[in-house]
Amino acid sequence: MILEVGEFYLNASKEIVKIDRFNTIRCRYYDRFDNEYEINGKYLIANPHNKDLIAHITKQLLNHLVVEVNSYHIDNEFKQMIDNVYGEKK
Repeated sequence: MILEVGEFYLNASKEIVKIDRFNTIRCRYYDRFDNEYEINGKYLIANPHNKDLIAHITKQLLNHLVVEVNSYHIDNEFKQMIDNVYGEKK
């Protein structure tokens, strides 16, 4: 996997990350929180939370996720079905 500016990725902590910019001098990619990545998605700052980027999220998949999340929040019937399937109780 090679990172690209403007694209979305899944990190090992199950977060969606968008790469916002590339520093040509340091050859590093950055997200909106200034987390620093190598071209292959490896997170460059050591910490206890694994932030390595592990998968590219295509625009089609991202759009599908946005539609599903939106439906979950505005359609009570859809929300109830999802909650029943995944065992969410509120």
